[in-house]
Amino acid sequence: MTKHILFPIAITALIIVSLGLLAKKYQSAAPTPTNKNQTEEQKPKVKINNTEIQVEIADTPEKRTKGLSGRNSLDQNKGMLFVFPKGSNATFWMKDMKFDLDIIWIRDSKIVKIDKNVKAPKAGTPDNKLTLYKSKQPIDYVLEVNSGFIEKNNIEVGQIVSFELQN
Repeated sequence: MTKHILFPIAITALIIVSLGLLAKKYQSAAPTPTNKNQTEEQKPKVKINNTEIQVEIADTPEKRTKGLSGRNSLDQNKGMLFVFPKGSNATFWMKDMKFDLDIIWIRDSKIVKIDKNVKAPKAGTPDNKLTLYKSKQPIDYVLEVNSGFIEKNNIEVGQIVSFELQN
């Protein structure tokens, strides 16, 4: 009688373990936007006015707080896309920034505000002296790109933004 009870339990346990290992294998193989082994074509992109921008994703409070701070530069046609819960109000500053930026505020896939040529502060500027940049209305995303990008690519408020964030 014990063999009749133990055998189905052992088989059930073996099936559960096998399914768990199989699921873990497929989950780890799935590409993510931040996977360092992705090719250029697989990396997350944003498109505005026929201009494609390869983006890094800042989708956690920690990543949004750090942003591009401390970096020396940003490659051409690259940016950082800050992802917020839908309809958020956001405030940005240039703490520890070493280069100037253009900031694009996005709601419902449409540009709602642009801050052009936002200057990096002088080293050692106290936090209470830093300029704050705020959304005038709820937003879903903020895109930071190199200063001059907006003008060079004729980006304007009201233009549609498309996203290729996952494969």
